[in-house]
Amino acid sequence: MEYQSFVNEALEKFESLPEETDELYKRYFVAMPLKEMAKKASDQKPSSRPDKSIRENSESLRRKFDAILWSGGEEVSAATNFVSIKPIESIVTEEMMTSSGDDKIAAFLNAYSKKVVRIDVPSGADAKVNLMFVNTESPLPVQIIVKVGENAKLSLFEYFASAAAEKSLMGSLHEVTIGKYANAEINLVHNEDANTYVIGWSKAKVHERGNLKMNYIYNGGTFTRARNRVDVAGLEGNGEVNELIVSAGEQKMDVASNITNSAQSSHAVLESKAVLMDKSVCVLKGYASITEKAAQSRSFVNERGILLDKTAHIDSIPSMSIGNSDVKATHSSATAPIDDESVFYLMSRGASEAEAKKMIVSGFITGMIGKIDDVIAREIVASMINEKITTKGYGFIPKITTESMWLAGSVQKSSSIFKGHYKYRGE
Repeated sequence: MEYQSFVNEALEKFESLPEETDELYKRYFVAMPLKEMAKKASDQKPSSRPDKSIRENSESLRRKFDAILWSGGEEVSAATNFVSIKPIESIVTEEMMTSSGDDKIAAFLNAYSKKVVRIDVPSGADAKVNLMFVNTESPLPVQIIVKVGENAKLSLFEYFASAAAEKSLMGSLHEVTIGKYANAEINLVHNEDANTYVIGWSKAKVHERGNLKMNYIYNGGTFTRARNRVDVAGLEGNGEVNELIVSAGEQKMDVASNITNSAQSSHAVLESKAVLMDKSVCVLKGYASITEKAAQSRSFVNERGILLDKTAHIDSIPSMSIGNSDVKATHSSATAPIDDESVFYLMSRGASEAEAKKMIVSGFITGMIGKIDDVIAREIVASMINEKITTKGYGFIPKITTESMWLAGSVQKSSSIFKGHYKYRGE
């Protein structure tokens, strides 16, 4: 298919698709002003490099970035062997996993992205890649294609920031392919400011005995809509999706993730945790599917939420479809306000009410942060979340502090998630 035909189809789908089509979820979603952002994206002009924001983020995050994209420009380090940035027309559309008909967000990103970031890790290679995306007054819709070859290894860190004085948009479409026996950890950290709308679409496929861990951190942006898909399509493949959402003020987060076991003895886990403050809103929609061919597979969806204020609201909607009886599969959901008795106990030991609540929340999320294998990324996330819980602010450049380092030390193995469910206790 010629690229122009691909774009025309995407534009047509974007105009015709409703905001949400799924019968189960269509009542629960965060509306986005995509048409307004589409006009801004169409009018995008080259802009100067936001040097101050990039410099301050780089210094604070203690990262040397292999590639930096901003609205209207890009920069690739000459030292990297794995990253390239090309015009979107260079995409071979027949090879793409994402169809514009999949979702309105996918159609928008296919229609308005101007650049594609390609990360190619050849067979047997070991790569560590750091990317920074900074949106300005012009929206930044971009596509990221990741291919990890057979028996290769990738550690990818993506940091999304803002330098916008007026309403703008950050959009990312990810396509990830994990080859046989390959291992990849991908950390996507969203810390955009209140002027930014955030949309995301990601689709990943894991082949035979491959391992993929996707860690999504949603901390910034005034409105967020994200759609994530992971298909464990190879024998004994492993796919793990971890989502941590922390919202304050009037932030609204809408995150829908699907995991699929489509091969024998495959393993897929989706775990989501949300901490909500003030008048913030979160919609969590986790869905797991086990196909008929996926005998002896394991699948788990776990959604947990904690509300720090009576005005905060969360809708948690886990769901599962099982096509084979020889599997282990569970899904669960629980949301509650912070426990008053726990707060009282900690206050009786000398903590203030604010300190007691902070300790409880920190304990709630420490297992999620501990799942990040990249040590520096783990410290960045711990510091960023610690600041959010303390100040309720977001979009600011995080400062790495020792105060939050204890959060980064607890690692929970993905397999242990089954032990907490009543069906599998004692195994």
